Amino acid sequence: MSRHASRFLTLLVATCVACVAQSFAQTPKVSPAELAKRLPRIPATEPKDALKTIRVAAGFSLEMVASEPLIADPVDACFDADGRMYVAQMHGYPYSLEKRPQQLKKIGKKDAGAIRILEDTNGDGRYDKSTLFAKDISWPTSVCCYNGGVFVIAPPHIYYLKDTNGDNKADVREIVYSGFSRSNVQGLANNLKWGLDNRIYAAGGRNGAEVSHRGKTPFTLGRRDIRFNPKTEDIEPVSGGLQFGHSMDNWGNRFVCSNSNHIQQVIYEERDLKRNPYYAAPATVRSIAREGGASPVFRTSPPEPWRIVRQEWRAAKAGYRLVRNADGSWKFVAQGKPSGRPPEYPIGYFTSATGVTIYRGGAYPKAFQGNAFIGDVGANLVHRKTLTATGATFVAARADKGEEFITSTDNWFRPVNFVNAPDGTLYVLDMYRETIEHPFSVPEEIKAHLDLESGHDRGRIYRIVAPRMKRVRPIKLAKASSADLVAQLELPNSWNRETAQRLLWERQDKSVVPLLQQLVRKSNFALARLHALWTLDGLEALTTQDLVIALVDKHAGVREHAVRL
Repeated sequence: MSRHASRFLTLLVATCVACVAQSFAQTPKVSPAELAKRLPRIPATEPKDALKTIRVAAGFSLEMVASEPLIADPVDACFDADGRMYVAQMHGYPYSLEKRPQQLKKIGKKDAGAIRILEDTNGDGRYDKSTLFAKDISWPTSVCCYNGGVFVIAPPHIYYLKDTNGDNKADVREIVYSGFSRSNVQGLANNLKWGLDNRIYAAGGRNGAEVSHRGKTPFTLGRRDIRFNPKTEDIEPVSGGLQFGHSMDNWGNRFVCSNSNHIQQVIYEERDLKRNPYYAAPATVRSIAREGGASPVFRTSPPEPWRIVRQEWRAAKAGYRLVRNADGSWKFVAQGKPSGRPPEYPIGYFTSATGVTIYRGGAYPKAFQGNAFIGDVGANLVHRKTLTATGATFVAARADKGEEFITSTDNWFRPVNFVNAPDGTLYVLDMYRETIEHPFSVPEEIKAHLDLESGHDRGRIYRIVAPRMKRVRPIKLAKASSADLVAQLELPNSWNRETAQRLLWERQDKSVVPLLQQLVRKSNFALARLHALWTLDGLEALTTQDLVIALVDKHAGVREHAVRL
């Protein structure tokens, strides 16, 4: 995209912002006292009582593994080779210190974000030690382990942070990439993930970027995602460009989401499209939800009072009246001759989908393997999807009939993201906020009765527990021998395989090449053969004979990756 095009998009955003502002300006005349009665503040639930508000389907349950004061504002996490959890704390949300198209005043906190390390020191499965690893960064949205440190997205930068003296505090702090736009707090780059190809991928968000690498500008991002080689720091765009959420399944298929379209698949990767510049490809990302992107959801929490008032005002402006039915559902009733279509209903559908994540652990029954978990932070719930392959694409279908996998009656429950954990379970990151809404989407009259930063000192992390689940104590891999790391590739839990492959690639220990080749030829586990191939490739030891064997593998996924390699 040219600089002229970028300026045009900036102008377009500003114009759209002005249009929305004008629509909010024409609100009914209500006295502040009357409005205050309709907009009571909602109290928080303390951590000790949080589980009483939560319901989980299919016989599963939740365990709280961390809460305030150990953490606050968790939006992403990763586990190092010894199972310590690095947590990105997005303090400062939703405001910024600088002016932006959707925030015309400097009302935010300066570099309020932080990264914390959580440790379970007594092995009881709950974190009891929290260390401030890094601070003074703005809007950290993601964290990803590499070579004893972590990459962190905190727009406009991607940092590399590392502790070199053992005090759990980052003394290495490098800005590796920069230029990621901060124009919209809900369109930031996010969710760094390791790929099978020994590269780190991230969702680019919707803000775009003029991506620079240590002062050099290689490309304009536009509406795309990124991947980079953490060793060489080569970076390139890949297909994508949606909102907060980015995940891969065991075979490298990528999934993303947007607020009102809760699960989408990246169909055409840019690396493949580049091979034929004359091919006019359709959209690179496709919605795959059988029930539709903004499908119905079944919340157990009441709608926030401000949300009802806002929709009443929007309805009145279009010539409708919002009415609640006896069963608790809502409808719009025309008043005279409506001037347009009614707005969306205040509850009952996906409006704030986030954190789409494929479960890849080894602790849950087979029926849950490869399921997608998506939060709807506005509805205080977690939705679950089954994925069925249909050729090169998937169909995602509701897994829990007539209910959601997790719901809470607490309006503060905000499940923004998920992470596959070393113990084979899935963790839920609950930002825990009284309100989690873009400031610009709330009329000023209503906003005067809210505190959009309420909860900045709170946050919870939960472990999802299956019925009769066998507890597994995570294995420490940092000092494991290279041969032992190869053995980890045959385990069902993705964290073990992914961490082992990463460590082998970081070490570049070619003594394990015969062991990896043995896996390619004789392992009974298709995913072990897959990881062995990509590890050999990362060690620059993949041979023609390895590929010939993989090209006739009994599993189609292995054959597919052999073709790519």
